[in-house]
Amino acid sequence: MKKLFKALLACACVFSLAACGQKKDSNKFIIATDTAFVPFEWKDGKGKLTGIDIDLMNAIAKNQGFTVEWKSIGFDASMTAVEAGEADGMIAGMTINDSRKKKYDFSDPYYTSSVSMATAKGSGIKSYNDLKGKTVVAKTSTSGFEFVPILEPTTSLVEQPTTTILPLWSFAFLQSSSIAACVCL
Repeated sequence: MKKLFKALLACACVFSLAACGQKKDSNKFIIATDTAFVPFEWKDGKGKLTGIDIDLMNAIAKNQGFTVEWKSIGFDASMTAVEAGEADGMIAGMTINDSRKKKYDFSDPYYTSSVSMATAKGSGIKSYNDLKGKTVVAKTSTSGFEFVPILEPTTSLVEQPTTTILPLWSFAFLQSSSIAACVCL
């Protein structure tokens, strides 16, 4: 509970500072987000934006007394919107790394994950070393996408746009005999 409170407080501080010097309604923040990273953010069957990140930001807004105008525009577009000043902030499942720290301010991390791999049952692939010379698929702008070339230069990488819902493309590609693995996050 203390970790959640600290994360909420850190996010509130970031968004409070973002409002300094702005001429617009200081009680409303435009927050951009991804649309395809279940369980963090996605649109449900009725088109409603939902997920852990959405709930978290709405709780912060309620606690701090501001409103959120959501821009559900996808991961890459969300980063661009923040950089262009078209959004006050972004909430999405994002790996905090040194190159991103140069461009963005982050809250304290509230979820930790790592790069993982999915393979077809019976593929014989047991480790990343088994991917040498094979074809692997990963979503652009993700840690998995950056990881594959470092992993093994002879591994062929198939790019998948960030707008694709993670579990759906993973299973679809693994059904193809030409894809050895999906590298995620």
